[in-house]
Amino acid sequence: MVTAAITIPMSQYKAVLRFTNKFPSDLLDAILSLCVKSATLISRAKVGVRNYALLFFACVLFHIAGTWSLPLIDRDEPRFAEASREMIERGNYVVPYFNNQLRLDKPPLTYWAQVASYRIFGENDFAARFPSAVAAALTALAIFTWGRRIDAVRTGWWPAIIFTLSLQTFIHAKAAVADMWLVLFVTLAYWAAYELLCATRAEHRTFHWWWIFYLSLAFGFLAKGPIAWTPMVTVAVVIIYRRDWQLLRRFKFVRGILLTLIVVALWGVPALIQTHGEFFSVRDVSAASAVLFCHGLCQFLSVVYQVALVGSEIMAEQIGSGRRPRLQRESD
Repeated sequence: MVTAAITIPMSQYKAVLRFTNKFPSDLLDAILSLCVKSATLISRAKVGVRNYALLFFACVLFHIAGTWSLPLIDRDEPRFAEASREMIERGNYVVPYFNNQLRLDKPPLTYWAQVASYRIFGENDFAARFPSAVAAALTALAIFTWGRRIDAVRTGWWPAIIFTLSLQTFIHAKAAVADMWLVLFVTLAYWAAYELLCATRAEHRTFHWWWIFYLSLAFGFLAKGPIAWTPMVTVAVVIIYRRDWQLLRRFKFVRGILLTLIVVALWGVPALIQTHGEFFSVRDVSAASAVLFCHGLCQFLSVVYQVALVGSEIMAEQIGSGRRPRLQRESD
């Protein structure tokens, strides 16, 4: 046995020595590399959490500044604030009332948010406006994350900052109204639609975007009614423009619309029962139409048309070029 060991060719013996000498150093390098990568990932995660927290709390502070010193103004703020107060007084969180009369102008999501704020801060002007500031901050957060997925951190920061400093955002984020909640869920719906349209991975990787899309449509309806379903128009325009009928399978419209209607029905059916169908009566639909015209329906439809057209063109261009979100490309 000793002789056999001695007669091993020198080339093979050197190879064995090279292997045995090399293995521990490679293992050490691998361990060190893994530690460095883990530390880098943890560092990036900390930076990401810090960025999200900084953006959210900075937006909330920016929007709530001065809201405690200004009394409720216009006609909408007092109506929302009082209807939310009467919800607590009556213990009825399904049907809103204003001055002991049914208030059928808006669905209940904004009232629920104001009721929660009243529970925390008490019944005051600041508490009535605080939910709008939170909704605006969450919208900025969604825009920031969406931008990061498309390209880079800078692409996320600038849209979020521009949105926060826009005049309409500045006004409505400080007001006790439903607009910012509508903007939040419409933004989430457009983001989810973008991800579904641009996705090239297996179906299970995009399934959560499908849920976000249709749940955002449902909660948007609960915030301000059917106008929250505008993203459906944009998606339809993109599909027709591209003539890519395979996208119909990805969106599963029948199941999605059914999910949206079920979520809305969880509130809508009890509301219809309590009001004996008044929430969707012809009289109330006519009144709601009159309110829309008072707010400038023509201008609103113009904006919706432009958003749908521009958004569909941008989506179609990015989908046609095969561009995917940056985080997806990195993970590939």
